[in-house]
Amino acid sequence: MLRYPFVCPPCEARAISRILHPWTGASSSRAASTLQNRRQPSRMTLSPNVARGPPRSRDGDHGKSRPAVRRSRNTPFGGMNITEPPRSFQDSRQGGYKGRISAAEQRRASRHVKSTQKSRGEGKDSRDPMKALKMQRALANVSYERRGRVKQELAERDSFDEFDLLPIIKESIPRQALGGMTDVSPTPIQRLAIPALLGTEEGKRRRKRKELVPDGGKKEMQQFLLAAETGSGKTLAYILPIIDAIKRAEKAEQERERAQAAQQERQDRAFEIEAPDVDEPHPSTGRPRAIILLPTSELVAQVGALVKSLSHTVKFRSALISSSFTATVIRSRLFSPGGIDIVISTPHLLSSITESDPNVLSRVTHLVIDEADSLLDRSFSPTTSAIVDRATPSLQQLVLCSATIPRSLDSYVSKRFPAARRLVTPNLHAIPRRVQLSVVDIDKVPYQGNRDLACAQTIWDIGKEAQELGGEPERGGTALASA
Repeated sequence: MLRYPFVCPPCEARAISRILHPWTGASSSRAASTLQNRRQPSRMTLSPNVARGPPRSRDGDHGKSRPAVRRSRNTPFGGMNITEPPRSFQDSRQGGYKGRISAAEQRRASRHVKSTQKSRGEGKDSRDPMKALKMQRALANVSYERRGRVKQELAERDSFDEFDLLPIIKESIPRQALGGMTDVSPTPIQRLAIPALLGTEEGKRRRKRKELVPDGGKKEMQQFLLAAETGSGKTLAYILPIIDAIKRAEKAEQERERAQAAQQERQDRAFEIEAPDVDEPHPSTGRPRAIILLPTSELVAQVGALVKSLSHTVKFRSALISSSFTATVIRSRLFSPGGIDIVISTPHLLSSITESDPNVLSRVTHLVIDEADSLLDRSFSPTTSAIVDRATPSLQQLVLCSATIPRSLDSYVSKRFPAARRLVTPNLHAIPRRVQLSVVDIDKVPYQGNRDLACAQTIWDIGKEAQELGGEPERGGTALASA
């Protein structure tokens, strides 16, 4: 008797369905595997390690954790323990290496290739037997012939008549600026700076300035750094070229206005109607051509007196504004109906004025930052830099002037104004011979180590000496020393 094995109804139904539809199971398994292998977008996937953060490594001795540094591939062991080919190798095989890798990684790769070529003797320098001598090219840029020619040119400039200044300016230097002195000669910084600011250092003929920059329509801005010892005549070195430029620009503007007026008169003559006279303000009202920035009101008064003395004969309009004057005086000087050419001020006062009237800097062509070591330090730098930025669209010359150049100022100029031309005298950071020095030992009687008392006594002695002499004391210096 034959016995059939017992089969449960569900298993029997599943077997029947497989016989009738043999492709159903395979298709369902393929669909499931496809859904399982498909990667979902990152915006739809939750991170399982939110609190862990990036991997960190530990220092062996101190046990302080720090972020793990990505290992560089440009090392002898950079290709070890890598389970997949580097991205650079994959992209190079696909033909898109340079388009897919960042610029920083390309520089690292090229640096590695250059170092490998040098180690193998394939580089250009390894084949050059004169490499050691070519490294000293910086010392051979200026030939002895050129040095001798420059020294001869400086020696020949023994008078202000040698400079390409307007005749009226040359006549005003000994009478107004130098107080009636006779037989005057320019100082070393003036022999260097005046021809450079005028654009005539290669000869007595004035060089034509480029009106347009190759990549745009703005005028070219020249940058200078004047560095010379205290009392060397830096103020006169930058004031004379500025006044000369203002007078030449004023003459050119008058000729242009005269030509426009003649043309307008010919056009109006066709109708024979005269236009009524309208009292319009001067175009330079509240819009100076040159600005000189100084850190203190005392220096503003000192430089302003020199500029004012030259304006009596050269005929230009100048104004000095500082916190020593009232708001009414400052407004009447800056916004005079007759116009203004040169403004001498402090950065904070000028910045507060430009906040309410930004057009004050819209016409500035010459900007001088005197005592740049103070105006470009932490306390003045934000305000001074803001003024430079606002005046840049119309600026033609930027002059930085200082008697001391600290490293901070040197690095600032190198980063902010890399194209600045540096005019430096040989005696920079040296004490002039006319300066008298004295040393006060604060450890002795009567000071007993009290520095404040020593300073007060020294200041009192200087004032007493000035009172006895009936004038200002000679410039000098006092050093407080402790044993």
